Amino acid sequence: MVFAMMSSRKGFQLFIVTAALSIVGLFLTVDLRLTLEDANQRLPQSIDRHPTSKFPFNIPERGRYIRVGQLEVALVTAVYYNDFPAKGGFNVFLNGWARYKYPVDFKCCFLNNISNITNTSNIVFVETMASLYHMYSQWKVDMQNAEFSCSISKKQLKSLPINKIAKYLTFAERSCKNASSEALRIEYRKTIPNSVGICLKISYGSVNPELVVEWFEYQRLMGVTKVYTFLAMDIGEEAKRVFNYYQSIGFLEADTIHPAPRINGTNRGFKKPRWDQQAWVDEVMAINDCKHRMAGLSYIIVHDIDEFILPAMPDDNIYTILNKTSSRFPDAGAFNFGSYVTPLDWGPTRLSPLHILRTTNRTAFMNWDGADRNTRWGFISDRIFFAQNNRAWPKVNYRTARVDNNLYKLIHRRECKDAWIECNSTVIRVPERSWFRYEKKLIQNIQKLPLTTILGRNSTVYIADMKKGKQTMI
Repeated sequence: MVFAMMSSRKGFQLFIVTAALSIVGLFLTVDLRLTLEDANQRLPQSIDRHPTSKFPFNIPERGRYIRVGQLEVALVTAVYYNDFPAKGGFNVFLNGWARYKYPVDFKCCFLNNISNITNTSNIVFVETMASLYHMYSQWKVDMQNAEFSCSISKKQLKSLPINKIAKYLTFAERSCKNASSEALRIEYRKTIPNSVGICLKISYGSVNPELVVEWFEYQRLMGVTKVYTFLAMDIGEEAKRVFNYYQSIGFLEADTIHPAPRINGTNRGFKKPRWDQQAWVDEVMAINDCKHRMAGLSYIIVHDIDEFILPAMPDDNIYTILNKTSSRFPDAGAFNFGSYVTPLDWGPTRLSPLHILRTTNRTAFMNWDGADRNTRWGFISDRIFFAQNNRAWPKVNYRTARVDNNLYKLIHRRECKDAWIECNSTVIRVPERSWFRYEKKLIQNIQKLPLTTILGRNSTVYIADMKKGKQTMI
């Protein structure tokens, strides 16, 4: 059924029009990878059009969540998809948080535009049921990462006051007549051919701004198209100034993220993922946000600020490495990289104005502590169900491809873990010379930057050394 409710001088008039429904919803658990036909199908009971009494609308800045009524559901991002799950229809995927085993049934309320709304009588919603797509539940924490989809079939679009440039979406527990006065902007993915993006997840706390500059410039040198990250509220001012610069030149997209509150309603900040499982789940939320926001790019790599992919061949970059792997495995949806560690405890091996080129010895073999989680991952967004820290789960008919070790070395620059009891004693140290071919170009590129503006007074020595540009072996 399609229900149309419009306002009139006599009140509300209800018009009922029969229409064939062909929307298919998805309900997937962390352990299941199903085809669309095999998934649990939840058909919306109706699509309603009617005014709302809520006015005016508030559009939160990107990174702020909208809570769905009194449900334990907080949504941050809404992204349009053309062909999934309703082929040729109007589909929006939502990403955010939900509380495990709490009710998650709610309505999506679409609006074409709100700029021409002059009074409540000309607000028209298109309402449909949201479907739970996936809830991350490997770790049960206060708030799980949750994704939802809201769909209108191609056939229904012809008879409804919505089109493929609808701009806003709000939510209601039972009916859009009682919709929230807050609305999310629907983001439309821009397809960029031959591209690769880096998902930097959540950027926290005090980070050396000089290292941040070097990381960004290295990624630019490696042919990266765009970087996306959420900024935690506690990000240091010096590092934030660097992030702001790369935003200003269009290389970085960054939004300040506001986490969903605790079950008692109190606000919480982000913690770095160490032993806090909620912190890991928050990063899962950020990775799946990248999956949706960056889906127009050919490939996405999940990276930290201390990780670098070094191509084995001088003419390669990150995109060509992934493209070669795709040519070898045409059905690949996820890409697995092994990683070496450069323990910073080992100390410098050479002089360089670049921090990342001072300590260059690495471990002798990949994933040195023997944990699978030390692998790194990339993916093609439309070919995976979901991603998590150091793993991506391909859809049915797609596979995980291991990137040929002869194409690259992935270097993780970090201090030794306490559990690595042999880290500073018997572990074999291998000089990694692949770095050196990029050193001169990196220095030249950094010299061209407005370093004094970006880094400020605390980096005068670094800026002076960078201008000299000398590098020698110790």
